Amino acid sequence: MSDCYGDADVPLVIPHRAGAGLATENTVRAAHRSLSLGHRYLETDARTTRDGVVVAFHDRTVNRLAGVGGAISALTWEEIGALRLRDGTRVARLDTLLNAWPSVRWSIDVKDPATLPALLAVLRTTGATRRVCLAGTRDRWLAAARDELGEGLATALGWESIGRLLGWGRFRLPGYLPSYVHVPYALVRRGGARRVVERAHGAGLRTVVWGLDDPVAMHRLLDAGVDGLISDRADVLREVMVARGTWAPTGQRGDPGQRRGSAPQAAGTGVPAAAADGTSAIPATSSPERSDEVARAALS
Repeated sequence: MSDCYGDADVPLVIPHRAGAGLATENTVRAAHRSLSLGHRYLETDARTTRDGVVVAFHDRTVNRLAGVGGAISALTWEEIGALRLRDGTRVARLDTLLNAWPSVRWSIDVKDPATLPALLAVLRTTGATRRVCLAGTRDRWLAAARDELGEGLATALGWESIGRLLGWGRFRLPGYLPSYVHVPYALVRRGGARRVVERAHGAGLRTVVWGLDDPVAMHRLLDAGVDGLISDRADVLREVMVARGTWAPTGQRGDPGQRRGSAPQAAGTGVPAAAADGTSAIPATSSPERSDEVARAALS
């Protein structure tokens, strides 16, 4: 198996926000539960703290998940790392997640342009560029990322171009040559998935639909030819693929365990980063049993 994002010859099935239907979104706990089911692709979001640390976090503020006020960009990593989320876990650093499971592929949604320089530095220092697909609102953000990191970085079509691809204007493939288009389920819920797939494939794009948890809808979209699904329900994604006879659990194509002896690094430094749930670093692991021990230690 190559180390590139999208190397699979079956539809990609990707737990949204690392597995938001199984644990608090974008946390070590969510990622661990998804990976324990055999997933090898995860989706997350990227924002940057006041002192330049990239965290896996969707919202602009910590209010919804931590119950206290404060924008991510206005808080330091020390302040954010001390917060307890609703299930007792902590906000995860992106470098921690990338280093903890070096064979896992990540779709990362860039939430604001200010995050881009620090995010690209994290991808460079962790060596994760080839196993990441960047998505975001603006094509220019994604073009800048490709200019910086090269063709090894996979990208999805920017949100501003998706409408034109789907027929709401004249479409021309952006110069950074994205490989994917992430389509909201709401746009194909009432039909039209085959047309979307045809238009995307005609432009050289693989179609990934996000925002659905219903197994019947998942089967219908896969029958229509979509190339991937992103869902909060990692367990439902697995069940659907098992039912279709196309489930390829991680243990058969490269264990998602951590590289032995590695430690998460802070962006741009050689200093081990704090683990997402308060430990100094997530220990090395190479087996499912050991992975369970790692998660228990990280979540204690």
